[in-house]
Amino acid sequence: MRRRGVGFLSDDRILDGLVREASIEDNLTIGSEQLFSRGLLLDPEKRRRLAERLVEEYRIVLKSLRDPVETLSGGNMQRAYIGRVLGRWDKLLIALHPTVGLDPRGVKLFFEKIFERKRRGLTTIIFSPNIKELLAVCDRVSVYAGGRILGTYRPSEVTVEKLGMMLSGLIQVA
Repeated sequence: MRRRGVGFLSDDRILDGLVREASIEDNLTIGSEQLFSRGLLLDPEKRRRLAERLVEEYRIVLKSLRDPVETLSGGNMQRAYIGRVLGRWDKLLIALHPTVGLDPRGVKLFFEKIFERKRRGLTTIIFSPNIKELLAVCDRVSVYAGGRILGTYRPSEVTVEKLGMMLSGLIQVA
């Protein structure tokens, strides 16, 4: 998927997103080798600078880049994972429950990066149970239930209540 410009942000950062025993630097730079390598040779200084940039940009609180990522708090692990994935600027990003586990500042930062992706002409698909959040940031919201899309709407066309009733089957979707 990555070769085709598709990024994926799993809803389980521990199981799918991070290598717990690996360093914070390793976790921030996995999959971005083209940014700090020439042929088969890696440039450790460029790699470190990339990791430092992501730490600063995503406001990750840490003691040392060399510490295992599992020494970070849950919110900082989430920021590290989000930073790594969003820092690649893939053409399409699929994000599953991306704000779960983030503090309000982390949520704000995540959506700032999503808006930056939009300004760059990149597409983001977000799966989230937080309907209010989706209505506030998305251009379109699709209702998905029973293995199919029931409808797609602009936020101005629906409310949290209406979407909830669609999902529960109280309103039939044409």
